[in-house]
Amino acid sequence: GITSYDLNTTASSGNVIGGNNCAQRINNGKSYEHTLYTTGNDLYKALKSDIGLTLSKAQDNWMNFVAEGSEYTPADGTAKEIYVPFSGSYSAEFKYDESKKTYYKYRYGSKQTDYNDSDLEIKFENILVLYSTISYFSDGKHVSTDLSSGKGYYISNGGYREINWEKGSASSSFKLTDSSGAEIDYNPGKTYVCLTNSSNKSATEIS
Repeated sequence: GITSYDLNTTASSGNVIGGNNCAQRINNGKSYEHTLYTTGNDLYKALKSDIGLTLSKAQDNWMNFVAEGSEYTPADGTAKEIYVPFSGSYSAEFKYDESKKTYYKYRYGSKQTDYNDSDLEIKFENILVLYSTISYFSDGKHVSTDLSSGKGYYISNGGYREINWEKGSASSSFKLTDSSGAEIDYNPGKTYVCLTNSSNKSATEIS
C-alpha cells in the first residue's frame, strides 16, 4: 500500500508521510525501531493532505457482525489456549476467560499489560490467524507479505473455524469465508490479527 500510494518517504524527524508530522519518537527505553508512534486521527489527516484520502461507507465491509443481542461460536474445534509463532524469537499467546468471553494476551507466560498503565490488561473478543507467504527483500531486513489470498482461523467465544481469506489490490478489503464460501460472521469487540508465514502453521497450537 505504501508503494502503491507513493508514500514511501520517511524523514529523520519521524514524519512517515510526505512532510506531515503524523508520528513521533517516544523515549520508551526500547530499541530505535520500536519508538515511532502515531494515532488514527493524525494518520488520517496526513493521508488526507498528501493523497486526498476521504472516508466513505465501504461497499465491501470485511466484517459482518452478528445481529445485536446474538453471538456466534465457531464450531470447528475448541480454542481456549492459542499459540501463534511469527519467528524463532517472537510469538503471540492467548488464554480464554469463559466468564468474560475474552481472550487475554500473554507473553513468556505472563499477561501483557498496557505500557503506560500496568493495570490495563490486553484483551480481545476475536482473534484472526492469517497465513501468508512472507519473504525478505534484497536488503535482507525488510519483508514482503503476499496479501493476495491464503488460509487461517477465526477464533472467538472459545471456539475456532478454519477460513479462507483474500485481499488483492492495496485498496481492496479483506474477505474471509468458510470452506463452503460463505462469509464469516463476527462477534462485536476488539480483534487481534496474527499475520504470519504459512511455514508457521504446523507450529500453531489451538486447544
